[in-house]
Amino acid sequence: MGNGPVTITVVYDNRSQQKDLTPDWGFACVVDAAGHRLLFDTGAKGELLLANMKMLGIDPTTVEAVVISHNHWDHTGGLESVLPLCSARCYVPASAATELGARAKQTGGTSIPVTGRAAIWPGVWLTGELGEAIREQSLVVETDSGLVLVTGCAHPGVVNIARRVKEDFGRPPHLVLGGFHLGHASPEEVKRIVGELRTLGVAKAGPCHCTGDEAIGQFQQNWPDGFEQIGCGRVLKLEAK
Repeated sequence: MGNGPVTITVVYDNRSQQKDLTPDWGFACVVDAAGHRLLFDTGAKGELLLANMKMLGIDPTTVEAVVISHNHWDHTGGLESVLPLCSARCYVPASAATELGARAKQTGGTSIPVTGRAAIWPGVWLTGELGEAIREQSLVVETDSGLVLVTGCAHPGVVNIARRVKEDFGRPPHLVLGGFHLGHASPEEVKRIVGELRTLGVAKAGPCHCTGDEAIGQFQQNWPDGFEQIGCGRVLKLEAK
């Protein structure tokens, strides 16, 4: 075993699994791994992000790193609220480094532009920027079950991201969770994506946020043994590698 269990806590999402948490359009999760804590994305509203974190017993001053997947308001809105509390290193896509870096600096954080694959801590990596029109990075965490891939909106395509992880790490993600950006996808397209993920070797999927309610339902229908329900308050505990 490594540094204890890996815990992923969803603190911002369109859906909530607890009545005392407020859902809202956006995404953020807290990842505890390798003896460290990071915040992946910051949702749309800082006050709501902090309120949900408080309700879940997560102290924002303990956040050591903030990762921004891409420069959209529903993933960066809480940046100015959380950074002054923790003065964390902020890993941002290089293509958005000018704007996000300025925002981080104004609030006491340190901005680190990311282009290619990068390690944050042992067993915790960034994919680096992927995609064309919208450049986006995702998070990869090593656990005893396998790699966990966390996406913000998966604008480059969730299958493409999972395929890149398999190429870079020599094995597919065990679990993929986050926004899959399938709000306008047909049931046939969602079924195809489920099939491609399974063919890649992905064992479980936790679609949320911009995946869309219909597509999430399609994932649950077409992948009942691999579906993970994600929403505010969902806590996934996995053993560290």
